[in-house]
Amino acid sequence: MRSRTLKIFPLPIVLFEFETLNLHIFEPRYKTLIADSFRTNETFGIPTVIDKKIMPNGAEVEVLEISKVHTNGELDIVVKVISRFEIVEVLFSSEANTAHSAIVNPIAFTENAEKELDCRIFDLLQELYEYAEVVAPANFNTNTEMLNFVHKSGLSLSQEFEMVALQNSYDRQLFWIHQLKQIVAAISEIQNMKKAVKLNGHFKKYPQAF
Repeated sequence: MRSRTLKIFPLPIVLFEFETLNLHIFEPRYKTLIADSFRTNETFGIPTVIDKKIMPNGAEVEVLEISKVHTNGELDIVVKVISRFEIVEVLFSSEANTAHSAIVNPIAFTENAEKELDCRIFDLLQELYEYAEVVAPANFNTNTEMLNFVHKSGLSLSQEFEMVALQNSYDRQLFWIHQLKQIVAAISEIQNMKKAVKLNGHFKKYPQAF
């Protein structure tokens, strides 16, 4: 496994393979990072931050587009995930306008999703969205399309990170199904409680105590 060094932009987000992300850049060190990356076609890393701590892996991204340069120098950009990595060591920069770096190793990923599990996930998402009274997802045909809904399915940041750390799509499917079942069960219980309150009507008045 070959180690290499990447500039990093730690953020409290989880990124899966092949996701795209819109970012607004305002810190000087990251404006410099983006400008350099876009000019040289070099990639950089976005490790996940949870509770102000840089987690042990992240996503390598490329800048697809600088969509807007604001008058104050801030940037709107679009990045795309091209791979994921584990962090060997973070190399903190003492210079205010220079992004930190990290020594990283690539993470191998196995695509072994099962269609039957995709269907189960889709059914659970439909049920979840029905309870939430929002528009349900359209049918999807690939595991990549399915990942678009991970961030819209009620998982916490820690749960998303636990899911993305799994190194094959089958294990991710099982993990997601388990979490979705728990979320749907919790929402269902809340809905049943609301119905019970409505059926019972007003609270009963008890005689005044002496």
